[in-house]
Amino acid sequence: MSMHGGYQAAPGGVVVSNNFVRDQGAIGLAGPYGASVTGIYLDDNANNVTVTGNIVGPPAEGSITTKNSNDVCGVLVHNGHDNHIGGNIIDLGDLGMVATVVWGYDSASIKGMGGNVFAGNIVMSSYPGDQRTSSGGITGYAYMENDKRAADCRVDGNVYFNYAGGRVRTDGPVTGDGRPTVENPRISGWSYTIGGDSPVFGGAVKFPPIGGNWGPAGYVIPHTGTGPSCPH
Repeated sequence: MSMHGGYQAAPGGVVVSNNFVRDQGAIGLAGPYGASVTGIYLDDNANNVTVTGNIVGPPAEGSITTKNSNDVCGVLVHNGHDNHIGGNIIDLGDLGMVATVVWGYDSASIKGMGGNVFAGNIVMSSYPGDQRTSSGGITGYAYMENDKRAADCRVDGNVYFNYAGGRVRTDGPVTGDGRPTVENPRISGWSYTIGGDSPVFGGAVKFPPIGGNWGPAGYVIPHTGTGPSCPH
């Protein structure tokens, strides 16, 4: 499987593809680290995983407060290595409290966290002002690592856009996006349809079309719950 954004799929391993995730979490639900409110979670030495072609929408309204804001993110990678994430749409929503990716390391890591890649994705949002993310006492960044041993990763060539005009963050305390592009991806609707004239299909990203057709035959993404950041 070839990938976009300047890298290849993870060698071997598992492929997580063509999923639609939205309204994760719930009011009053908070894990000890807030990780219960995460779109895609590669946990406990998940290695060589390719994550592509997925849509990760915002958390459920009211599920994130200052009491459980730690490590809330679109994607969380814990202790794993060589996980390649590209060609996904990640919607951070209107809270400003959702990080794009958090990489977490602890002593249970078997072979370290080298070779992780996040590239060629679309990261969208609709919060005003600045981000108010939190991880391990670090605040405000788009990308976070709790330990320098989690920072052996590459973030590169993603597209960012904030539909509310708030500050677009592509940085991290250690690892940020080496080649970010801030431009309107021309996405609309509850199913995150990318317009045929979107700039993401050209340039350095060459974003692959999302497969869609989620669920059983005839299923339609409900127009209830947390709405997307894009016009809908």
